[in-house]
Amino acid sequence: MREPFGPNFVKSFIELEKTIETFITSSLDGLGYELVQAKVLGPRGGLLQIMCERKSREMMAIEDCVTISNEVSGVLIGEGLLPKDWRLEVSSPGVDRPLVKPSDYDRFKGHEISLEVEVFSKKKKPVKGKLLGISGNLVKLFMDGETFELDITTIRKANLVVDDLMGDPGK
Repeated sequence: MREPFGPNFVKSFIELEKTIETFITSSLDGLGYELVQAKVLGPRGGLLQIMCERKSREMMAIEDCVTISNEVSGVLIGEGLLPKDWRLEVSSPGVDRPLVKPSDYDRFKGHEISLEVEVFSKKKKPVKGKLLGISGNLVKLFMDGETFELDITTIRKANLVVDDLMGDPGK
């Protein structure tokens, strides 16, 4: 059985998230779902949050979350990656969907996004702008009347802005 904790707790969580993503991606794919992200939450862990969406881009239902939960918990407990005293939370990404993969920045181009970027870290709140897409590692954003190119590795967090999502995004 694998031990998910190591001497450096935060680093261990990041490594654990990547390992979990690796183990569950093919199972989810076989069920018709795509992993958006896996997050370990809580000061000492204790909660694993899995965000998924249908590959068909149809809306998720509670039955989808139950199916995913049953599959994922079986895989992770079997591999020793989910301690029995942890909780597993499965959800859709919601309307303020996080942008995690480079392909997300092309899929949602034209939408307004909110970003936390290392370059703008002196600002107290995230910056907002219209997503113009991605080219290589450079995310293009229109903000304050100018176009900016940001290295994707400097983006700490990115989400769709809810006000912009009254249509049918990402199809």
